[in-house]
Amino acid sequence: MLIETIAIAVLLSLIVLYVKPGTALAIVLASTLLWPEYLRIPMGPALMSVSRILALVLFTKFLLNGRFRGMRGNLADVLMLVYWVWLLAANIIENQSLDYLTRAIGELLDLILIYFVARLSLQREVDFKQLVVVLSVLAIYIGALAAYEAVTGSTFYKQFLQYRPWVTVFGEVEIEKRLGFYRATVSESIHIYFGITMSIIGGLLVTLHTMTRKKLLTLVGIAFAYLGVVSSFSTGPWIAALSFLLFRQMKNHTAKIKPLLLTGLALLSILHLISERGIHYVGSYLGLNSATAWYRGRLIDVAFSELGSYWLFGYGSNLPHYWGGMVDGRPIIDIVNHYILVAVYGGLMALVLFLSITWLAYRNIFKLKLHTLPKKERYVGFSLIAILFSLNVAMLSVSFYDTPNKYYFALLGIMISYPYMVKKEVKMKRIAYEFKEKHDD
Repeated sequence: MLIETIAIAVLLSLIVLYVKPGTALAIVLASTLLWPEYLRIPMGPALMSVSRILALVLFTKFLLNGRFRGMRGNLADVLMLVYWVWLLAANIIENQSLDYLTRAIGELLDLILIYFVARLSLQREVDFKQLVVVLSVLAIYIGALAAYEAVTGSTFYKQFLQYRPWVTVFGEVEIEKRLGFYRATVSESIHIYFGITMSIIGGLLVTLHTMTRKKLLTLVGIAFAYLGVVSSFSTGPWIAALSFLLFRQMKNHTAKIKPLLLTGLALLSILHLISERGIHYVGSYLGLNSATAWYRGRLIDVAFSELGSYWLFGYGSNLPHYWGGMVDGRPIIDIVNHYILVAVYGGLMALVLFLSITWLAYRNIFKLKLHTLPKKERYVGFSLIAILFSLNVAMLSVSFYDTPNKYYFALLGIMISYPYMVKKEVKMKRIAYEFKEKHDD
């Protein structure tokens, strides 16, 4: 499928070069689901998917047309660069295999390219509005395919799996059923990654709904995005979607968030101290599959017990498969906790950097003093916070690879850009108002 992948990459690159910034970013994000991420083009030291090529093309376009001059720098930008360099160095130090390093370079491109493309793309309110049409149409198309797959067990994209250049650590993933339905993956390799991605798209469309005049299209897109989440039949995506919808209800009560979070943290600490196994095993009682939920709790125990062997540089891309024997006797390990995965890839320093960038995304929007903003700006800012919160909750039971990782770092870029956009729009409206007042006099 190399020729077909090159053709898709060239076609979409031409479109990205022509359309407006927000639409271009939406096309980059959409390409991750429209064309399978596992179909790659060898380019130098990296394996490039269509979305990676589009992100690189768009980034180059912004550098050449001077758009970067309109981007206000932020500490998060510096930490993103440090995070990328640290993870790359950890992979070089820990990995002797060129194949591992090639894959690591490609994965790290997902982080830094998509983050800065999002930062550069969204500088004005109109840029945010340009996301709506592409993401809505994408959600409708992919959501419909997911529902069809959940019922029939098959989609158009299944034929491409034979060209995937690798298998998961567990070999080929068998078609699974839950609650009488097949677990949809559509163009993704794993149903959990698909469900998480659709939950992010749904959250973005809910967020953008107040900014666009295309209300009906957006509402239909939202419905199909969450249909895709349900069709994955995975606890992690369901938790992410539910966390977003519940947390979003606090948009008019922002002053109560901190006390509620502190109270919740205190209660969880008490429950952890008095429980027999620890609060991190609670998923074994609440998940759709108690066995996999127990595995997630046990993984946390093993990760803490082995901290001395990976705290500095991690293991790079060499996963510590001996952990599997410590968890439940299996020969390989599946790290289904993104925070642990980040530490495994680059040690505690990588985890600190990752959490710091995430915290800055929250902080930048909270510093806007949401309660003082007009209703629309307050709604969008708080909804972005709610999406990130939902993903941070989901990360306790899901590791983000490929597509979810791209969407996560795109979201961070969006959240870092949003406060600058709001301040710029407010300033422009004030200037326009003063100009009008002056001429009326």
